[in-house]
Amino acid sequence: MRGPLVLLAVLLVLFLLSCLRLGGRVRWERGALTVWVRIGLIRVRVWPMPSRKHPSSKRKKSKASAQAASQPEQAIEQSPLELLEEWLPLVCEAADRLRRAIRIDCLELSLCVGGSDPGNTALLYGGANALLGMILPLFEHAFQVRERRIVTSVDFDAETTQVTFQSTVSLTLGQLVVFAFWFLPEAVQRLGQSRPTAPSKEKEAINHGK
Repeated sequence: MRGPLVLLAVLLVLFLLSCLRLGGRVRWERGALTVWVRIGLIRVRVWPMPSRKHPSSKRKKSKASAQAASQPEQAIEQSPLELLEEWLPLVCEAADRLRRAIRIDCLELSLCVGGSDPGNTALLYGGANALLGMILPLFEHAFQVRERRIVTSVDFDAETTQVTFQSTVSLTLGQLVVFAFWFLPEAVQRLGQSRPTAPSKEKEAINHGK
């Protein structure tokens, strides 16, 4: 009789764990991304990771700054709107399989379009609003959005565009496992396709031979 009882106990524990409520908060402000995860009453920042100070931190910082100065500048990262356009359909497709079980407690977006050229600024403002008009219905169809605050504006005197985004999500551990099951394989495949491939040795040999 112990075997069935142990199995029932394990199933009960797994069921209770799957019902554990989790939360998360994502914030993008001034080009910096911050992510918090909440488990019950405990909230932990997972990105960026908290830095640990060591006695030799000043030397490491000076070496890192010297290396960064000697290296060529990296390509400009994607803006939040470009990231939303690229990844949100995949996220919504995975969330839609849960039939709007994932809850978005608060969705906030503040977009102020600026630029030195008034014509380009106006075009960018119109394009951003058109993109949001396509993204938001898709987002609300896949998630249970409780509160939404979207503000867009244009400032012809500002030199750059300012974007502030914040979202608070709530789901159970079981829903997170199902979401990851559908999302991660597609995300890994997409990242593999977008990663630049280095030329093979055979091609290099042929090019040098020419």
